Amino acid sequence: MLLILVLGYAFHLYYNPVGHLASLEGRNFAQFITTPLDRAMPFMPWFVLCYQLAYFAPTATLLAAILTRRADAPLVRRALAAFLAMLYVQYAIYLIFPVSASALRVDPTTLGGGFLDRLIAYQYRIATPWNACPSLHVSACWYFYRLFTLNFPRLRWAYLAWFAGMVVGTMAIKIHFALDTAAGLVIGASAYRLFEHLTRRGSLAGVWPSTYGMAAFYLGSSALALLGLGALIHAAGYDGPLYIVTGFGQ
Repeated sequence: MLLILVLGYAFHLYYNPVGHLASLEGRNFAQFITTPLDRAMPFMPWFVLCYQLAYFAPTATLLAAILTRRADAPLVRRALAAFLAMLYVQYAIYLIFPVSASALRVDPTTLGGGFLDRLIAYQYRIATPWNACPSLHVSACWYFYRLFTLNFPRLRWAYLAWFAGMVVGTMAIKIHFALDTAAGLVIGASAYRLFEHLTRRGSLAGVWPSTYGMAAFYLGSSALALLGLGALIHAAGYDGPLYIVTGFGQ
């Protein structure tokens, strides 16, 4: 089942190249979604800690469910299918309705040399300012919150407390507009409805004829995703970083 997670991560790598394509369109709808809350929200660096944890919450949620035997293979497949559908929808929105958060971001040259400042500068560096609306941080983490409560209902308040800090963090470290977070909640909730629909129908419950066949499918799908990523990068002329949480401080 870990190969399912690898496949999901492979498609997540499209994030920055898609943002690059959006930047080439010559349109930016940021002015239409800017609210007084965006102007009033102070810059609060410590919220970056909540924001960074979002990179690990989805994988941690699925791994915890798998390792405690609370999730079987069909459940994980349905969770991945709904998550990939959510990614495709958001990538389409990013291209149809391009929004850049560049105007929100703090000038990295004005940030200090402390740990939190370096972490924010790193976040600015690894993620495109485009793809702002809807927030993928919010949509993905709300979707996985619903999956989390399905398997660990007693721990939902701990997740919610972190999630609330992360949502505030998207605005407090000047990564997203307020409406980005609201749109992310709608997309995440819709993805979970899709997961529920697949579960009611009993979709993706088939048993693979062999472990090797299953592994070949997921590895092959991941390879195709990476090949498609390479083709997109070449066609778009993108030479920036992929959205990978590595190289902090470099």
